[in-house]
Amino acid sequence: MTEGYGSHSPPWLRNPSYWILSDVHVAQDIDLGPDVEGGYGRLRTITIASAAFTHAHPFVAKIDGVRGRYFSKRLWRAALRFATYIPGEGIQHRAIDNMLQRYYGVTVHVPDYEFLTEEPADKFTQFTYEEILGIMIMFEEYPSGMHITPGLKYLIRRAPDPFVKYAARANTGKGFIEFTDKAFIDGITHETQRIILHEKAHFLWDYLFDEHLKTDWIELGEWFYDGERWMTTNQTEFVSDYAHGENPNEDMAESIAYYIVTPDKLRSRSPAKYAFIQDRIMHGTHYISTIREDLTFVVYNLYPDYVYPGEVVRVDVTVKGDSEGKGSKQVTVEIETHTENELDYSIGGSIVFRLLDGDQQDRPDYFVVRLRPVGSKQSNILRGNKYVPSYYAKGHYTITQVASYDVNRLTRYNSGGFGLQIYINNIDEDLYPPEYVPNSAKLSVSDAYTERNEHFYAVTATWQVKEDRTLSGYTYIEPEEKEDFRPGGYSYLQSDSWGGKSVRARRVRHEGDIWTLRSTFYIPHYMPGGVYELKHLSFKDEINNERAWLPNIDEQIQKVTIETKTPDTTPPTLDVNRITVDAEPVNPANPNGETLVTVAYYVKDDISGFERGHIAIRDPLGGERRYDIWGPYTYNHTSEIYFQDAPNVYRKYTSSIHLPEGSSPGIWGVIAISVTDKARNNIYHDFTEITRFEVTEIPAAPTVQVTLPDKNALLPNYPNPFNPETWIPYQLAAAADVTLTIYAVDGKPVRTLALGQKPGGMYQSRARAAYWDGRNMMGEPVASGVYFYTLSAGNFTATRKMLIAK
Repeated sequence: MTEGYGSHSPPWLRNPSYWILSDVHVAQDIDLGPDVEGGYGRLRTITIASAAFTHAHPFVAKIDGVRGRYFSKRLWRAALRFATYIPGEGIQHRAIDNMLQRYYGVTVHVPDYEFLTEEPADKFTQFTYEEILGIMIMFEEYPSGMHITPGLKYLIRRAPDPFVKYAARANTGKGFIEFTDKAFIDGITHETQRIILHEKAHFLWDYLFDEHLKTDWIELGEWFYDGERWMTTNQTEFVSDYAHGENPNEDMAESIAYYIVTPDKLRSRSPAKYAFIQDRIMHGTHYISTIREDLTFVVYNLYPDYVYPGEVVRVDVTVKGDSEGKGSKQVTVEIETHTENELDYSIGGSIVFRLLDGDQQDRPDYFVVRLRPVGSKQSNILRGNKYVPSYYAKGHYTITQVASYDVNRLTRYNSGGFGLQIYINNIDEDLYPPEYVPNSAKLSVSDAYTERNEHFYAVTATWQVKEDRTLSGYTYIEPEEKEDFRPGGYSYLQSDSWGGKSVRARRVRHEGDIWTLRSTFYIPHYMPGGVYELKHLSFKDEINNERAWLPNIDEQIQKVTIETKTPDTTPPTLDVNRITVDAEPVNPANPNGETLVTVAYYVKDDISGFERGHIAIRDPLGGERRYDIWGPYTYNHTSEIYFQDAPNVYRKYTSSIHLPEGSSPGIWGVIAISVTDKARNNIYHDFTEITRFEVTEIPAAPTVQVTLPDKNALLPNYPNPFNPETWIPYQLAAAADVTLTIYAVDGKPVRTLALGQKPGGMYQSRARAAYWDGRNMMGEPVASGVYFYTLSAGNFTATRKMLIAK
């Protein structure tokens, strides 16, 4: 890390440090001390959590007879913060630049944005410190041979734009990954971690994977190309809607991301894909995501449901609207799924319609209809409707994805087994995009007061746009001086139209084709002061999105000067040692998964006060759920702009989470808590640790013998429901004679599979799991319905349920 400094020693060598090893939890595992000015040689006091050292030194382990190293990068993450940020000196840009180039082969310094992206440079900005660290941390989680990826040269950050719909995208031809605000809206969340890994995986697909590997993956996912788009006949083995709805490349990228960050979800949804990535891509390396033990809890359910929702057996679609193509159209969809009993009911779903014909690139060409159960909380009949505006593309739309999911988020996709088209006759046209009126932008500041007579500033931006129909817009103001790798993000300025990083404009006047728009920003004294500039305007009519970069248009940039008394630039403090999780079954005598979870935690903030956040939990199958949390003075009008008590005193907050009936039994846990203050400083506390087993022949550290698995288990069959064949995975703690017996619901044996003597290990892939072809002992296909299967291995027996669909 010290290369490239010439005769000048690195800053962290000029500042000696005193280290304290803490046996209690430390936020982000390391505390660098106060951010105060200091002279040359000032002693830094660093506190680091002892838990970060637990898996830092690799242990030699044996799993399924394979020798390898077992370790995590948790200590490396803490050390990265020490190396890249020095209190009093700030972000160490040169260290970050050197590490990005040396270890990952990328840079954030783009010599020519217009050449690289075919867009002007003003549409891009710099990463924040937390954003670039999050990317580095995730790149490091890849096996070492994948740290530098052929073809990947640049990481770029799009400037805030409310009309951009994607979080990130990879351009493998031009060699860059582009990230937007949507990727980092709540910090480096688990979803953001997967996004980072996902985009890098596209370069693996294009530059490292050979055609044989791609062909095998396509076959495994049951993908086929119908001449216009990719489709799949597989209905259940996907980690997300996006993985199923696009193509094999996206399916692979999503699967790799989950393999590293949330392996339980990939393993539970598709053991075959999990095994493929482990054996063919990671060369034996696999990952385990563990939750901080004191934040876990148990859900009890005597009636577990691992059955996916049934297949679609009926679809009814109606389109209502003016037959001549004028006005919006109402699309109503009702689906019915096959059902044997309530185990295959759904609690929700969605249908995606995409334009099948025509070339109308300037118009929206797809829409989603959300589905809800008819008549109860869960059902095999789902219905939904969607108003399709008149400016959507005219033509035939086809269903590209039908998804239905149950209470445990087990999702069935029904897009490859049937076809359906509707015709939407829209004749509305908008041939003229809106145009900014040059030199019409104005920016002013005035004093304002809350109902409690507390002072703040109101900054008003107005501008004009020429448009012949309808219009909406957004405004940005930003500090005049910006720094690379900004310590935080763009400030969320309070506004009279509560939004986010941008403020929606109000239409205040309309004379002919000239519209006057206005945005008002509320800047309390805890927001940064200085010179604010109006440079960015975004506006759109029914079809066209436009942006104005005022330095290229106006003769003079509008500026105002704000002097705030107590700017807040640090996020709230969550006491990571005072978090408690309590779970109680609603029906303790006969638990059915319905559980009340209470999470108590303590938060304080130095200046502006705790505003909001969220709690994320994970179920035993890898599914994640997010629950919003709120401070005592959540801003929704000017009376609550300021925190009304002492914000810097810890306050206890309690959040109640209701898990519904049918929730999966087993170990759940709080994986993260995000907290944000009123100045929109955010911190995401991740309570998981990614450990990995990396196959190697090189000895490392003290040798320990690890026997995995540590117990026998019978796992859910896949696919389920099925027709006519299924695979039944299991695991053995030791060698045993294994027999699998299938029973009808009346208890009569249907088929016995003598698997013979098996060594201890995992039997999950299709090559190793037990296989049943849906036939009885006479070789005849059995009837559809519910069946039970029992595994016998020595003294161990276990039974599960499966369903043969019609």
